[in-house]
Amino acid sequence: MQHIPHTISDAGAYTLRRGDRIIYDCRNGTLFVHSQDGTEVRFNVDGQDTSRCFVGKDWSKAHTRAFAELMARTNGLNGQVDEVEGSFPTLFTFSLTM
Repeated sequence: MQHIPHTISDAGAYTLRRGDRIIYDCRNGTLFVHSQDGTEVRFNVDGQDTSRCFVGKDWSKAHTRAFAELMARTNGLNGQVDEVEGSFPTLFTFSLTM
């Protein structure tokens, strides 16, 4: 991943909000965002829209937390990112609690 991906929705640029979740899926090495209000959030990576952003299969919970904190800061949020117990053991889930 060369650049920090931007989040978008059908309405255009999407700003991450409190309660949104950034999730890493160990099975396929991808990140995705689950918005609290049900908005379909995608990543724009190097001009391409994708629902999941491939980062590699060797990420850890620490990597996912750091990415969630970075995404929060780039969206103007300050505060804490909390781990949330996911519905599957292969998902590392962090909620934006700013």
